[in-house]
Parts: sequence; C-alpha cells; structure tokens
Amino acid sequence: MNNLRKTSTRVVVLQGDQIVLLKGFDVNDSARRPWLYTIGGNVEPGESTTQAGIREIKEELGLQITTDELFGPVYQREAWRDFAEAPYAVTETYYWVRIPEAVQFSNHGWSESERSSTLGIVTLSLPQLQTFCSGGGEVFPPCLPDLVAYLKESGRTASTFTPAAGC
Repeated sequence: MNNLRKTSTRVVVLQGDQIVLLKGFDVNDSARRPWLYTIGGNVEPGESTTQAGIREIKEELGLQITTDELFGPVYQREAWRDFAEAPYAVTETYYWVRIPEAVQFSNHGWSESERSSTLGIVTLSLPQLQTFCSGGGEVFPPCLPDLVAYLKESGRTASTFTPAAGC
C-alpha cells in the first residue's frame, strides 16, 4: 500500500449559469469512461491553499484572479486517487470563483501529465451536470451538483458546505 499523502486545492469556477470543468480520462484504463472534475491541483511547498487555487486557475484556464475574487474555503474532503500515477490519498480544500462570461480559456499552462490525460475544458449548466451524473457520468467530487447548487443559492455568503453521506 502506498503511504503517499498530498494536499490539493480545488476551485469551483462559475461563469454565468455555467460550471467550468475539466474532462479527464485514465491513460492506463481505456475501458473507463471520461469524467469531469474541478479546476485545481497539488499545493506546492511554501504555498497556501489560496495561492494554489489562484495558480491553478492561471495554469489550467489561463485566467488571472486575485485573492479577493476567490471565496472559501467552502468544503474539504479526503479522497483516494487511483488513476494515471501511483495511487495516493489527498486532502482536498475547495474554493469557488465567479468569472466574467466573455473570457477565453487557454491550456498553455497545462503540464505534460495534464495534456496527456485531459480531453479539454467544458462548461455545463447545473441541470446539464445533474443529467450527466444521473446518466452514470462520474464527477469529482461526487457531490459536485449539490455543492454548485449550494454556492449558487448562497453566493458570496457561502460558508462551509455539508454534503450528503458518501461524498
């Protein structure tokens, strides 16, 4: 068993009524369907989770945001990653940001690993995300539709999200 543990920042990115996500796949398991996941990644040494969120948005979407635009943390979970590389445990801290509708995304900051395991940037409405999930689509975190609904209802006053069991 691998004892590796990582710390990750994830960001729920809202653009108008759309959720901005990445579509990924397991390069080692062609039978596994692609999944959707939030923007984010590992916290680098000496970096706060907030700083990691800002950096990840720049790297994965090509957007520069400030600490005043990043809200949270609103959720934290323990997860297990078992794709692409050696399996590991991760503590994920979730933030959220609302971005302008007229921005263009860029993947120029993607790492080689991201380029080889990511199909692209996708935007979905909450109903589309719910339909994707109810049709057997996999999202990370599994409670993402509930988290997005909570953030849309709460807005800037969002505090800690409490998911249903199993997320």
